[in-house]
Amino acid sequence: MCTSRERYPTLAELAPYFQEAAGQPKPRLFAPFPPSVNDDFPFAGFLNAYSTKMRLVPDDTIGPIEHPHSPKDADKVPIYIDFPMHLPTQDTPWIMSELTPAKATLTLDTVVFVPLLGQGRVISIIDLTKTSGTLIISPDAHPTDFVYIVAPRKRLTIPWLTNNPETDAKPAMHVWPRLRKALSSQFDKLCERTARSKTPV
Repeated sequence: MCTSRERYPTLAELAPYFQEAAGQPKPRLFAPFPPSVNDDFPFAGFLNAYSTKMRLVPDDTIGPIEHPHSPKDADKVPIYIDFPMHLPTQDTPWIMSELTPAKATLTLDTVVFVPLLGQGRVISIIDLTKTSGTLIISPDAHPTDFVYIVAPRKRLTIPWLTNNPETDAKPAMHVWPRLRKALSSQFDKLCERTARSKTPV
């Protein structure tokens, strides 16, 4: 498998294709997909430039061209997404398709294969609700191009969160700030107890 940085586009390189296709309908994919499509086909520029960099699945799903092929790669997860209409930002995240293999759940540091962008790693999970959470993925080829993908909650493993429905229903609390807040509170209480114990009677 080629891992050259030149193989994968940056988000900045993808941006003009999404801008060009703004307002166009989602394309209907079919197999076998031709090497090029006519300019009047939805997202023609994007598909003509990058159809060989992703796995096209009729009717409207794309997946990575990379897949685990050896036991040492068994924990790596190929992510399929609904055909993207925007860049994968926090405001317009890509949506993980149900075609994503169900062999593994996703958690921090899970190695994944992302369409167009290659291998990367889950560096955070945000916007947790009862039904979904948003993965933040850093691609190996371009580590500062953070990719946001919404995944079903049932596919996520968050070991430090409880299963409290009231807690789970609260959206968009980043897990690390939550931990820092809890640790800070414990530290403040410890300082108060220490100060009281040193107070003369």
